Amino acid sequence: MTLADERLRELDNPTLNEDERALLRSQVAADLIHKGQYEAARESLGDLWRGVGQRPHLEGLGESVSAEVLLQAGVLSGWLGKVKGAQDAAKDLIGESAALFERLGESNRAAAARAELALCYWREGAYSEARVMLEQAAASIRNDASLKAKTVLRFAMVETYAGRYSDAFHLLRDYAPLFDEGVSHTLRGSFHNELARVLRRLGTAERRQDYFDRAIIEYTAAVYHAEQAQHESYLARIENNLAFLLYKLGRYRDAHEHLDRAQTTPCTVNASASNAEASPCSNVFTARCSRKR
Repeated sequence: MTLADERLRELDNPTLNEDERALLRSQVAADLIHKGQYEAARESLGDLWRGVGQRPHLEGLGESVSAEVLLQAGVLSGWLGKVKGAQDAAKDLIGESAALFERLGESNRAAAARAELALCYWREGAYSEARVMLEQAAASIRNDASLKAKTVLRFAMVETYAGRYSDAFHLLRDYAPLFDEGVSHTLRGSFHNELARVLRRLGTAERRQDYFDRAIIEYTAAVYHAEQAQHESYLARIENNLAFLLYKLGRYRDAHEHLDRAQTTPCTVNASASNAEASPCSNVFTARCSRKR
C-alpha cells in the first residue's frame, strides 16, 4: 500500500466533515502530481473531479477548501490536457483559485496558484505572460523555501525556452542554495536537470567543452534525485536528455546505455511539457544511436 493509499484511508473516518474530506483528497492529489503520478492524482480526487478542464464539484465546501480543489483540478487539467483549449480551461480554474486565496489573505497559496498559471502559459509559448505570473508569485511568497525554489526554477525554465540562456544560468547559479536538503528530491532533481540543459545550450553557443562536461555532471545528479523521488517519468526524461547530450558529443556507447534506461520507464503524459531534448520514445533518436553503437 502506498502512502497516498494510506492517507486516503483516512476518508473512512466518520468524524470528518465534507471540507476535511475534500481537503484531504486535494492534498493527496497535490503530492501525486508533484511525483508525476497524474492518473493516480485524478483517482484520488474522487467525485470532486469532473474531467479535464471541467469545474470540480464544490457544492457545500468552504471558500478556502474550494480554492484548493480548484487549484488541483486546474493543475491536473494542465498536465492531462492535450486538446485545443485545455490550457485555457486549466488557467480559468487556477485563476479562480488564486483570486479566492488572495481574497482570503492566503498569500502563499495564491503565489502557488500563480506559479501554476505560469506553467500553463509556458506550455503555450506565452513567455511574457508566464514571467508576469511568476513575478506576482515571487512578490507574495512568505517563508516558504519550497515554493520559492519552485518559482525560481520555473523562471529559469521560461528563460531557457525563450532563448535567454545566460539569464537562466545566472538565475540558477544565484539561487542554487535554495535547492538544498530542505526541499524535495523532485525539486532538487529538476534544478540539476534545468541547469544541465542551460549548460548544454551555452556550451553549443559558446563552443565550451567545459560546459558540456559540467552538464553531464548535473544530469547525473538529476538522475540520482529523480530515483530518490521515485518519479519514473521524470527519470526517463533526464536519462533521455543525458543520452541526447552524449550522442551529440560522439559518445555513442554511453548514449545508448542511458537511452536504454530511459526506455525502461514509461513515457510521460503531455510530452510537449516534458523538458526533454528528444523524446525517449523517438524512433529516429533510437535508430541513430543503434547505428553508432
